[in-house]
Amino acid sequence: MRTLVISSLTALTLLAGTSKATEAPLAPTATGVSPGTPMRVPRAAHGATLLRNGRVLITGGMRADEQPLASAEVYDRRMRRFLRTGSLTTRRVGHAALRLRSGRVLVVGGWGGSARLASAEVYDPGTGRFRRTGSMAEPRGGGAATTLADGRVLVTGGPGSSAEVYDPATGRFGATGAMGAQRVAHTATLLRDGRVLVTGGSNASGVLAAAELYDPRTGRFTPTGALTVPRHKHTARRLPDGRVLIAGGSNDRDWQGRYASTEIYDPARETFAPAAPMAAQRFKLDEATAVLRDGRIVLAGGSTRVEAYDPRRETFTALRGSLDAPRFFSTATLLQDGSVLIAGGYDPGIRPTNRTWLLRP
Repeated sequence: MRTLVISSLTALTLLAGTSKATEAPLAPTATGVSPGTPMRVPRAAHGATLLRNGRVLITGGMRADEQPLASAEVYDRRMRRFLRTGSLTTRRVGHAALRLRSGRVLVVGGWGGSARLASAEVYDPGTGRFRRTGSMAEPRGGGAATTLADGRVLVTGGPGSSAEVYDPATGRFGATGAMGAQRVAHTATLLRDGRVLVTGGSNASGVLAAAELYDPRTGRFTPTGALTVPRHKHTARRLPDGRVLIAGGSNDRDWQGRYASTEIYDPARETFAPAAPMAAQRFKLDEATAVLRDGRIVLAGGSTRVEAYDPRRETFTALRGSLDAPRFFSTATLLQDGSVLIAGGYDPGIRPTNRTWLLRP
C-alpha cells in the first residue's frame, strides 16, 4: 500500500546508472540504524518503490521552499549510490508510487503546488523514463492507493468520498463505489481475503474513528467497527496472521495531538482493540513503515528513534542507532537483502533532507 498523505503545502534526463554520485559510506556492519549515502536532492513526501532488480525508485516530493519536485533518482544497494534517472512528467508531492505486476511503477495524484492532481504516469525501469497514463476523474491529494489482489489499484478519498480503480491492462481509471465518509490522511490496507480496510482520516467535520471495508467483487464499501480513538496521518500494516496493526497519527490538535498508542483490527470479528504503545509519539509516518521478512513491523517516521513491533510478543522494541532529527513524510523501503532504506523527510522546521539511513534488523 502506498498512501497520498501530506500537510497543506502553504503550511509547511539521464537514465539510471549513467551519472556519478557522492562517495558512499561504508556499509553497516552491525544491527541497527547507520547513516547511508545522501540522496542527490533533499525531499519529503516523496515516493520510494522497490524495483524488481533490487533498486529503489525515488520520485518527486517537496524541496526546502515547499515546492513540488519533478526529479527522480534510483538507489543501487550494491553500489550504495543514488543514480539519476528520467524526470516525472509533472511535479508532484504527496503522491502514491506503486509497483505494478509488469515491473513498471504507477505514480498517481498528489499536489502540483497548491492544487491537487488528477494525472498519473508510469515509470519504465528498462528505459528509465516516465510517460503519462490515464487520468483520474477527480484530483486527489491526501488520499490512499492500494494494489488489489488482481493487480489493479484502488485510489480512495483525497478529499472526497469517491474512489476509482486503475487497470494496468488498459491504462485507465474507472469509477467504483463511494466510501461512507469523506477522507484525507487515512489508510487503506489489503486484507488476506482481498478486501481493503480503510481507517480514520479527516474531513471538514474533524478527525475520524470510522472504518470501512471495500470489496472489489462488488465494488462497494461497508462499515466495519471503529477505531478506539480518532486518527489521521497514522499508519496501518497487515500482520502475518492477517490482522492489521494501526499505529500513531494524531487527533484534531494535529502536531500537539500526536499519538504513541496503537491498536489491532481483527478481520474475523471486525473489531479494533488497543495494543501495546510505542515508545515515541509518531505521525506523518505511513510511508516510513516497513514489514520485515520475519513479520516484525519497523516504524521509522516521526521520531529520532526507530522501533519495531513484534507480533509474536506483541511488544515494541527500540532499535540501535538513531536519525539526526524527527523525520516526517520520510520513506522506509525493505530491500532485497532484508535491510531497510530510510530516506528523506522533513524536520519540525519543515526542512527536507537528502540524508538516508540503513537499518539492519
